[in-house]
Amino acid sequence: MPQPFAVHRAEEGDVVILGLEGYLDAHTAPEFERAIQAEIDAARYRLLIDGANLKYISSAGLGVFMSFVEELRERGGDIKICGLVP
Repeated sequence: MPQPFAVHRAEEGDVVILGLEGYLDAHTAPEFERAIQAEIDAARYRLLIDGANLKYISSAGLGVFMSFVEELRERGGDIKICGLVP
């Protein structure tokens, strides 16, 4: 059974903050991918991912970051992760 997952969005100046909550794994990674793609489609390229409420992240979840980092940097932006807990 899939674990709960949510993406919460906020803006601080020209930085978009995507707060992740719950379990980011192969089942929930597509939702995270869609959230990032929506920001790119709207020409917002500076993303901060807040993991303070993330309970678990798998390699599939980490792969989402890697799949977008180059594109964001080529467009003058970046993606950063903060707030991860052990």
